[in-house]
Amino acid sequence: MKLSLHGLVMAAGFLFSSAIAHAQSAAVHGMVLFGGEQLYVSHIPMYMNPHDYQALAKVSISSTGLAAYNKYNVSGQQYFTLAPKPFVLPQLLSGNITSFRADLYRGSFEQGGRVIASNVTVTVEKIEYQSRLSKAAIPASSLTYLTLNDGETSYLAHKITAPNNFDHIVQIKWLNKETEESPRVPAENLPTNVEVINNGAIKLTNNNALVEALPVEDSFTKAFNATDRITSRLTEGQLFTVNADGSIEEAASEETASFQVVSDFYCTQGPDFYNPCK
Repeated sequence: MKLSLHGLVMAAGFLFSSAIAHAQSAAVHGMVLFGGEQLYVSHIPMYMNPHDYQALAKVSISSTGLAAYNKYNVSGQQYFTLAPKPFVLPQLLSGNITSFRADLYRGSFEQGGRVIASNVTVTVEKIEYQSRLSKAAIPASSLTYLTLNDGETSYLAHKITAPNNFDHIVQIKWLNKETEESPRVPAENLPTNVEVINNGAIKLTNNNALVEALPVEDSFTKAFNATDRITSRLTEGQLFTVNADGSIEEAASEETASFQVVSDFYCTQGPDFYNPCK
């Protein structure tokens, strides 16, 4: 399987002015909480107003919530959700409000999860990605994941494009391998912490070097050239090699891999994104 890999920036040219203009009332906007030293939230969408947004953001949380999260988040990323007090989502995405309060659950707050911290303050540091969902959208021809890179702890989140899509987040681990299968990158594009070795391959000198070495584009998504279906999704244990052109190929072993999927901790099916993928 050969896939295309790029990266992530906020969706260019889409600042949600139309969303703000669209009158909405306050609602409970459930979110998945994940991350290591850097925490992230992913809004759990639905193809109905006022929940019809996919959004990913960098956040920080108050000390009681962080202590509870760290206590249970061991052995690979675990599944946590936030049940916030009602607020208007476009106001958060536009930056008009920058924090909210929520109860933190181990597991799904809608499906038997357990509260591990109450009334946690969640502060939004940066909106990484936002897109309003439309039932009229044409399904994507390729499987696309958005990237959230935080050094050694990185994540891929599936880009939702159609009602029958799926909401999916995986944790990946970069593998620093010095082999001919390592990414081929022109020397002038290499960061200072990458060393060129024989046959044009590169030696990664830290876990974030691979991310920095990839081509940077204005529209920064990881586009995987595979059918955009649940059965094509990335799963725990898979290994991939990253090529110089931004494509990735499934690798047979860690010796030829650039990264591994280490935790396939969250996946739900559209259009209501309630039922688990498995």
